[in-house]
This record gives sequence, C-alpha cells and structure tokens, in this order.
Amino acid sequence: DMGAVAAIVGGFAKAQLREGATIRDGALFRRMSLVALAAPPSAFRPRTIANIASAFARAAIWDRRLFNRMSQLACTTSSPPLSDFSNQELASISWAVAKAGFEAERN
Repeated sequence: DMGAVAAIVGGFAKAQLREGATIRDGALFRRMSLVALAAPPSAFRPRTIANIASAFARAAIWDRRLFNRMSQLACTTSSPPLSDFSNQELASISWAVAKAGFEAERN
C-alpha cells in the first residue's frame, strides 16, 4: 500500500527534522524506495506521490531513481491522470524534485 509507504517515510522525515534528533535510517528509506519503485502506477494516488517525494526531500535522501519515478508518475496521462492532481500536490512534487536535484548536484 503506497499510502503506508508515504506515512512511514513522512513520519521518519519529520522525526529527523526535530531539534536534537538522532534518528537516521537510510536503510528504511532505501527499502521504502524499492517498494515504491516496484509498485505499478495504479498503486499510486496523487497525494501519495506528493507525500513520498516530499518526505525523501525533507529527509535529504537523494534517490535519483525514486525522484525520476515520482516525476514520471506525475507527468503521465495514464494512472493517475494529471488532471487528478491538486495544485498543492503538483507544487509539493515540484519542490521535492527541485530540492533533490539541487542537493544532488552539491554533493
């Protein structure tokens, strides 16, 4: 369930951002990325695509394959159709991909 993946990575991303946080679980993010990469397009809803991409960006996990997949899912006209995305979801995906691209170039 991609909703569960979005909730897990979102929760861990928030935990990492808290002041004094010591949680860093790259293995969890790598596993969740593999789950998302293996899922068919029909498993994704616009909100889950936005939440997964945003969580990885907030956690500073730069998984090029994942960001490419999230971008492709948002830009495709099949499942889910672009018309199903809200402006906020498109903005979240754009921000996450831009942040990931910028950070990946700096590292």
